[in-house]
Amino acid sequence: METCLSQFESLATPGPLAIPWTSHFPGEERIKTHLVLGFITHGNEWGTLPAALRVLAELKTGHLKSAGPITFLLGNPRATRKNVRFVDEDFNRVFSFERPADNGERQRAEEVRPLLDSADIFLDFHQTQTPTESPFWTFPWDEAHAHWAQIIAAAPLGLTRPPGGVFSKGKCCLDEYVRNRGKIGLTAEVGTKGADKVQEELTYQSIVRLLSALERIEVENCSLQELAEVAPPVQWYQTAEVVAARTKDDRLRDGLGNWSSVDQGEILSAPGGPLLRASQSGKILFPKYPQPGEPLAPELFRLGTPLENPSEFFEK
Repeated sequence: METCLSQFESLATPGPLAIPWTSHFPGEERIKTHLVLGFITHGNEWGTLPAALRVLAELKTGHLKSAGPITFLLGNPRATRKNVRFVDEDFNRVFSFERPADNGERQRAEEVRPLLDSADIFLDFHQTQTPTESPFWTFPWDEAHAHWAQIIAAAPLGLTRPPGGVFSKGKCCLDEYVRNRGKIGLTAEVGTKGADKVQEELTYQSIVRLLSALERIEVENCSLQELAEVAPPVQWYQTAEVVAARTKDDRLRDGLGNWSSVDQGEILSAPGGPLLRASQSGKILFPKYPQPGEPLAPELFRLGTPLENPSEFFEK
């Protein structure tokens, strides 16, 4: 991890905002669409950093080209150095700016806020804290965002929610902050946290596809819809239920990961704890397994159910 951070520092090119832990390439002056790529928003999700370094190096040598300005953002390197999700507070929940910057994550949020204010497209690469059976997208439904997800092809599955829906009530993630400005904000969960060559290659190829798509849109005047029509489809699921802990003793049984299938009525609780059953058949997403001594997460898991046509479903 420390080696990756040092390599990033050695490759980084300061941008006009001069924000620490960013690297900027201006691209062609006539093209204004500003792409921002996010990494280590959560400190222990550092498995995509090698892909960022590869793209940075290839941009510097000219092997890869950026049609417009592109900025790389390392969100929480302080937490990465400790190999923890965050140090004081979840960096990916503090972009509502509802209170003073009284800890490290909130100070970093204030620091990177001008960069997100300048972003036209923000793509945040994450890894999951518990095992996942597949990479997946997660954002509220919007056709333009769905087209970009198809084109980038970072994941064959997507977990969506009603248009404008927030991920965590009373909080604001980086991608939500960008969407609230009327711009494109995407999050891709590329795999389980940690080093992984498959995830590294997936992240690299996703960035290459995104840069190629921007070139075709900006230079060749292709439309977003045209590019999406020839891209692989994404199988969409909706967030049917967010299940919170009812008591301090609520725990999930062992072995549930992202995209684990469950049947209606299936017991999901750990032996000896309060009974918890699946309200309907579907897929488990973002299951929480707090370590001994850690506070119980307010959200135990989400339940996803398939959506054949999200646009029609959310128009009802």
